[in-house]
Amino acid sequence: MAPIFRSCGPLSLRTACFLIAFYTFALAILLLSLNAHDYYYASQYMVWSRIISFVFAVVLFFAAICLLGGLNRNSRQLHNVWILAFGVFIIYQVSSIAWNIYYYTDAYNPVPVVVRSSMLSNIIVNGLLVFLNVLCLITVHSHRETIIGL
Repeated sequence: MAPIFRSCGPLSLRTACFLIAFYTFALAILLLSLNAHDYYYASQYMVWSRIISFVFAVVLFFAAICLLGGLNRNSRQLHNVWILAFGVFIIYQVSSIAWNIYYYTDAYNPVPVVVRSSMLSNIIVNGLLVFLNVLCLITVHSHRETIIGL
């Protein structure tokens, strides 16, 4: 399959992938901080969301390590690990946005104001990051396609 991108503006695909690996670390930290915020303000609400977010934060941390290793070794397999983990994370992110929109707009479900503000912040932050995450996924895929060999 041909690479979709040949470069990322002024950056090469390899340099962009290094930045994406560090962005993945930052994204894992963001997930943990949103998780801590939700736990502090709404400990009895959204329990399953916090558990899954914590799991994905750990998975993204290890995926970023795999991407850095794949960039240093020119390994397509380590790129594949990051692509798979990040693709599943994007699916989770879209489903989380849909779930938050549903409960945020549900008039029959009385939710405290603090929880509603947390839902709104999750909708806005994750809604904006979904587009950047898809762009990162395409960039790493394009770099993987330029690697020769195993």
